[in-house]
Amino acid sequence: MSSLRGRLTAFVVKLCLAVVTAKKSPEKAADMTRRSLWRMSQHDWKTAELYGEAAVRTNPGSPDAYRAAALAYAGARQFARARELLTNGARIAPDDPRFPSDLGDVEAAIERWPEAVEAYRRAVEIEPESALFRIRLASALFRNDELTESLSVIRQASERHPDDAAVHAELGHILARAGMLEQAEQVLVANLDRNPNSALTHYYLAVAYVWMRRWTEALERARRARELDGNLINVASLIRGLEATLRTGIEPVAIDQRGLS
Repeated sequence: MSSLRGRLTAFVVKLCLAVVTAKKSPEKAADMTRRSLWRMSQHDWKTAELYGEAAVRTNPGSPDAYRAAALAYAGARQFARARELLTNGARIAPDDPRFPSDLGDVEAAIERWPEAVEAYRRAVEIEPESALFRIRLASALFRNDELTESLSVIRQASERHPDDAAVHAELGHILARAGMLEQAEQVLVANLDRNPNSALTHYYLAVAYVWMRRWTEALERARRARELDGNLINVASLIRGLEATLRTGIEPVAIDQRGLS
């Protein structure tokens, strides 16, 4: 019943949008873009796609319309269309770093790491002061087996952004994933000294302690990460595994250092 209702809603929205978009209008396109973004916030990807496509048709020169439509398709895991829209949007706004960054996210989602590296590299070229773009580039480089450049990028980011907790968390995490566990611990502990409420740093330190087989410390950090941010991916399962290890003596399922994001 709910599926039928969803299809009917999508049909009605599509029909209404066909009427609305019959005439080109920047104002209507902006409204469609806002509606698309709002629908995405509700995880209503199909309706968000319809509004995004309508915005593009209503104002083909609007970068925001292309981006909204692309993000809707990416949310629905329709990555080919998302890639197409981001590529077209980048032609309209070649100096907007959001397009290559979003394209990198799309490529990373389907583990096309060389393409993700290329896209993130372009985002950094456009906006070299962005800590977020450098974090994403460093992570993609690591996943693409380019450890030396990955560490170079994230270390440069840590020098440019000495007070950015996320940058130093990623530096420690990449060091840990590369097997440099003692260095990773030093970086992550120092980051917590400066930023004691960084949930991501607590989590990455917990993961490093798992790889070091320091179960009690790992559990302590994982629990603290969950207290600070209950939405962290994998933290709940990590806690359950560590609690079982301390209770039974059976080691938790190994966490892949190369693959963990």
